[in-house]
Amino acid sequence: MSGPIRAGVYGPREDVDKTSADYPAVKVRYASYEQIEKRALIHQQDSGDITKDFLKYDEVPQITNFSRSSMPPGQSVDRHVHESKYEIFEVLSGSGEFCVWEIGADANAKPKETFPLEKDVVVTVGPKEPHSMRTLEDSDGPLVMTYIGIVAPEK
Repeated sequence: MSGPIRAGVYGPREDVDKTSADYPAVKVRYASYEQIEKRALIHQQDSGDITKDFLKYDEVPQITNFSRSSMPPGQSVDRHVHESKYEIFEVLSGSGEFCVWEIGADANAKPKETFPLEKDVVVTVGPKEPHSMRTLEDSDGPLVMTYIGIVAPEK
């Protein structure tokens, strides 16, 4: 094991040019949830500051983000698509609903799949799969999820 983990709020590495076994180095080694700044959801700018990013784009190769969001009851993320990334969501608390549509589905189409979101559920979507989510009005607190974006391989 190498030296101790660097102290700090969000620790960008000073030795980022070094690589391990000829692979690119990670750019962030340590992130403290309590001290990371909140931001609005990219898909819905009126969401308020409900998301914190442990990792941002390209701080680890092929990872677009590793984040945690806390959506209050009644809040939703409208249907949207990511052209070239996978997303994996893990529910930590709260309850909601996750919808997935057929690729290329008409704006008026009904979802092809709807999943309940509750603690310990994981949902995965692929590139170009339209999806949305919402926190139920009667959720026992906010819908709290961690999620990761992964760059799709080139065709």
